[in-house]
Formats: sequence, structure tokens, C-alpha cells
Amino acid sequence: DPIAKKAHGNVLTFGLGIGYFPFMAMLNPTVKSITVIEKSKSVIELFNQSLKPQFSNNVPLTIIEGDAFDYWKEDVLNQY
Repeated sequence: DPIAKKAHGNVLTFGLGIGYFPFMAMLNPTVKSITVIEKSKSVIELFNQSLKPQFSNNVPLTIIEGDAFDYWKEDVLNQY
């Protein structure tokens, strides 16, 4: 994934989907951590039950249930 290859440091992304971007970003050795903001509790639950066990534990992955617009603030974005 060309965007995951450009990721580095602490990464923030909005929307979990099936976890494709976090999975690909974890393969990038310059990524230190990944935080995902996901609005749907059911998507998070499904991901945690079915997909997360297949992910590497090399890169910390944090999933926050919330609305991306609540995190689209300079003080939050500057952390990533």
C-alpha cells in the first residue's frame, strides 16, 4: 500500500474498516504506533474478535471509539 509505505512515527487514521491500512502500516519499520478513531462500536467488536488476532504485536495498535470530527483538532493532530 503506497500510503502505508509513507507512514512513519506515531500514525493516526480515521475509520477502521476491515483493518487493511493498520495491517499494512504495521509492516512499515518506521511506524512506531497506530491509533484508529472508529465511530462504530460493532465494527470495533468485530475487528477485535475476528481480525486483530491475526495482526502483529510489533506495533502498538489503539482503537478509540469516537467521531473523527471530534479528533480533527490541531492539538490532537500535532501528536501524529
